[in-house]
Amino acid sequence: TIDLRQPAEARVQEVLATLPVAAYTCDVAGRITFFNERAADLWGRRPNLHDPAERYCGSMTLFTMDGAHVPHETSWTALALQTGNTYEGRDVVVLRPDGSRRTVLASVSPLYDDAGTCVGATSVLTDITDPMQSELRRRERDAHDFFENGAIGVHWIDTDGIVVRANQAQLDLLD
Repeated sequence: TIDLRQPAEARVQEVLATLPVAAYTCDVAGRITFFNERAADLWGRRPNLHDPAERYCGSMTLFTMDGAHVPHETSWTALALQTGNTYEGRDVVVLRPDGSRRTVLASVSPLYDDAGTCVGATSVLTDITDPMQSELRRRERDAHDFFENGAIGVHWIDTDGIVVRANQAQLDLLD
């Protein structure tokens, strides 16, 4: 249970610590003020709290889904702090220290004090890497099945015009 007598910041951190997803908070300058264990697991590291060198996100590097680098200063958390807008379900790819990548959906909300001044942001990251990999494998299988078992002849050629692959229907046309 949450002790409602605690300061608001402590209550927020207590709630975030129990979430089944990665979550963290930043102050208005983007310095990470709290992260739960799931965030550390997702990032593959434990960033230094309140460190100006580690702002907006605890990951080493961020990328878009198509592989473009995203500077931390333009991440969803940074944008929420700059604009005061909430961003929900925004995809981003996290590079971990071991070189692996995790695809996540980021939801970021600015935090306001009683006077309505933005004092930070809360970010929640849902790791969708495994479901995405399953979906990609399914799509690859479907494309392979379509190519191999299609009723029409299909072939692939390389940039030199050489046939590098043909399905059985295409081969049957050549007989």
